[in-house]
Amino acid sequence: MPHTPAAHYRMFGHYNAWANGRLYEAAARLSPEPYRADRGAFFKSVHGTLRRLAPRGFGPCRS
Repeated sequence: MPHTPAAHYRMFGHYNAWANGRLYEAAARLSPEPYRADRGAFFKSVHGTLRRLAPRGFGPCRS
């Protein structure tokens, strides 16, 4: 069965949802200290990175 561009984009969307779910599940297991600890990354902490990845109101970013 040939893959159309629309089928590829649907596949990418499903993969993105799966990957985001894994990321947010892992972040949810962190206690507040490691979640907010400065990791030396561009956005400092896991919290800072997730705030950039998930627009306000989306994703499980903690306040």
